Amino acid sequence: MKTVPKIRKAALRPRAALPGKRKNRVEGRQGKSLPAKGTSRDVHDREVRLLADLANEIRPPLINVMGMNRSLLETNLSAEQRDYIQKARVSAESLLTVLNDILDYPKIKAGKLTLEKIDFDLRTAIEDTVHRLAHQARQKGLELAWLIHHDVPSLLSGDPGRLRQILINLIQQALRYTEKGEILIHVTLEGESKTQATVHFAVMDTGRGMPKGRRSALFQFSPRRDSAGMKKWSALEIGLAISRKLVGMMGGQIGVESRKGQGSTFWFTAVLGKQKAEKKGSRITTENIEGQSILIVDERSPSRQTLREQLRAWGCLPEEAVGIKETLAKLHQAEEKKIPYSLVILNKEMKEIDGITLGRHIKEDPELSSTILVLLTSQGNRGDGKLVQDIGFAAYLTKPIMSSQLRDCLGLAMGRRTLPADSAGAPLITRYSLVEEKKRRTRILLAEDDVKIQEVGLQILQKIGYRGDVAANGKKVLSALERAPYDLILMDVEMPVMDGFRATTAIRQKEKNTRKHIPVIGMTARATEGDRERCLEAGMDDYIPKPIQAIDVVDALDRFLSEADSEMIA
Repeated sequence: MKTVPKIRKAALRPRAALPGKRKNRVEGRQGKSLPAKGTSRDVHDREVRLLADLANEIRPPLINVMGMNRSLLETNLSAEQRDYIQKARVSAESLLTVLNDILDYPKIKAGKLTLEKIDFDLRTAIEDTVHRLAHQARQKGLELAWLIHHDVPSLLSGDPGRLRQILINLIQQALRYTEKGEILIHVTLEGESKTQATVHFAVMDTGRGMPKGRRSALFQFSPRRDSAGMKKWSALEIGLAISRKLVGMMGGQIGVESRKGQGSTFWFTAVLGKQKAEKKGSRITTENIEGQSILIVDERSPSRQTLREQLRAWGCLPEEAVGIKETLAKLHQAEEKKIPYSLVILNKEMKEIDGITLGRHIKEDPELSSTILVLLTSQGNRGDGKLVQDIGFAAYLTKPIMSSQLRDCLGLAMGRRTLPADSAGAPLITRYSLVEEKKRRTRILLAEDDVKIQEVGLQILQKIGYRGDVAANGKKVLSALERAPYDLILMDVEMPVMDGFRATTAIRQKEKNTRKHIPVIGMTARATEGDRERCLEAGMDDYIPKPIQAIDVVDALDRFLSEADSEMIA
C-alpha cells in the first residue's frame, strides 16, 4: 500500500497587541473612539466582496458566449472554422472554471463552503474529467491518459463535482508546465473499511518540474506582491489553494513531489463513502418510453430538432415549446384535455428564463406539480444537483449525452409514476446514477465448479459494481439461461457433467433462432495458443487465464459491456 507523505504546516502564533493601543479604534477630535478605516480585516472583506461581485457580473455573459459557441458547432462549418470555435469553447470553459474558483474563495474564508453527498461512479467521474480537458492536451501535443487500479471500488458516495474540481486544477497545472510527453491520472486504493474507502489520486507529468522553494508556496492563499507592491494572484494559485481546502474537507491530504527537469506529481487523498449493499435492488422500474408524449423546451432550434428526431426514432410523441408563456400554456391545455405530457425536457441555458427557474414555476403550480421534469445543461454548476432535486426535478444531465443514457434516463424518470404517493423522494437521476443503475441491471453468470474461485470471482464483480450468479457446470449454465437473461458469461472450460466448450456450443446453437448474442469469456488454467483456438472455435468471444485476476476481469467487462450506442446528443 502506498505511503503518502504528510504535509507539514507552519505553526501560527498570534501577534501580541502593543501596550497602550486599542485594536481597530482611532481617537477623534473630541476624544471619541471611532471605527478604524482601512484595517486589514476591512480591506480583506472588501477584496472578497469585490471578487465575488466581479465574478457574478462576468459569469452570465460568459455562459451566453459558451451557448453561442455551442450553437455554431451544430451548424455546417469548415474544418478551420470548427477548430477556431473549439478553441474558443475551451478558453471559455477555462475562464468559467476560474470564476467558479473565485466565487468559492469568499465561501471558504467565511467557512460556508459545504460538500454534497451523493452516490456516483468513480470511473465515470474520472473519464468525464479527462474528456473535458483532452482538447487542451491535444493542442499542446500531449497525451492525457488515466489509469484506475482494479482494487479501487467504483460505486462510491461523496461530492463528484468537487472531486472533479480538484482534478481539473491539478491537471491544468500540469498542462501549463508540460511541453512534451504525457500527463497521467493514476488512481489507487490507499485503504478501506466496510463503509469507507481512502482513494489516492496522482497527476503525473513529464514537464520541467519545479524548484523546492516554489513547491513550498503552493496550496496557500497568500498572494504575491508585484514590483509596485500590489497583491497578485494567478488563477492556478487560487485553484490550488481551494483544492487544498476541499481535500481537507474530504478528510484527505494534498502535496506535490517534483525535481527540476524531471516532471512533477501532484497527489491528494480523499475519504469517500461506499454505497450500501442493500441499494442493489432498485424500487424504481424503467418504463417503456415508446408512445409517450414528451414536451421539449429550448430556445435554440437546432437543439430542439436534435432531441425531436431522437425521440421520434424511439417511438415517442415529441412536441416543442419556447419560453415560459408557451410552455405553461401547453402544459395547462394538456391537463384540461386529460392527456398530460408524460415528461418535460428543459434546457437550463435560456435567455428569457433559465430552465431551473421555469421548472420551479411548473412545480409551484398546483395543477402542474406532478409533472416529471428532466433538466439538460451544457455547463453544470456546483450545487445545481441539490438545488434541482429540492425543486422537484427527476433528472439532471450534462451535455454531451450519450443517446442510450438519455433513453435510460427518460425510462427511469417515467418509472417514478409507479411509486406510492407517500413514498420518500427518489434520488436525482444523473449520469453517475445511470452508469450505476446500468451496472446493477447487468447480469453476469460465473460458470465455475471450484468454490474458492467462485468466491474470488464474485468479490471482483461486486467491487466494480456488478452483480453475479454462479453455475457449477455447463448443464447448470443452460438451465440458468432458461430462467433469466444474462448479459455476459465467464465460462470455465474444464467443469464436470458438461465442460465450457460444449456449453458454449449449445448456447450458440440456440442463438441461431433468437438472433441474440451473449458474450462468453472463457477461463482456462493453461491459456496456450491451442486453448485460445479451441475457445474461439467453440464460439467464445475471448478468454482470460486462471487463476483469474481482477485486472483481466475488468478489462473483459470494459470491452464486452461497453456502450453499444455511441451516438452523442450535443
